[in-house]
Amino acid sequence: MNGRPEQNEVETSYGRLGVTVTFHAPEVAEEVVRMLQVIEGEMKRSEIQERLGLKHEEHFRKSYLLPALELGVIEMTIPDKPTSRLQKYRLTKKGLHLMAAMQ
Repeated sequence: MNGRPEQNEVETSYGRLGVTVTFHAPEVAEEVVRMLQVIEGEMKRSEIQERLGLKHEEHFRKSYLLPALELGVIEMTIPDKPTSRLQKYRLTKKGLHLMAAMQ
């Protein structure tokens, strides 16, 4: 690498912290990107799934929700109670930066 991000990378700098983070776009599945594009504020799982037009909850969880949580691009609003009926999801700073870089 020549100090600049490659075509498939997104670089974000945190000036005050003196840290630069590079996201490798191929690591982000198409399903995760689709999900990030529909999340607005804090949303319930069912709301995100409906916006994506997906009916099968297990497919949504395995292909969209869990990969996004593992990548750290979304987070739970109640992390101590992952199965709470009040659980919602929102973009993290990493998710926001990724979305901004993709536009």
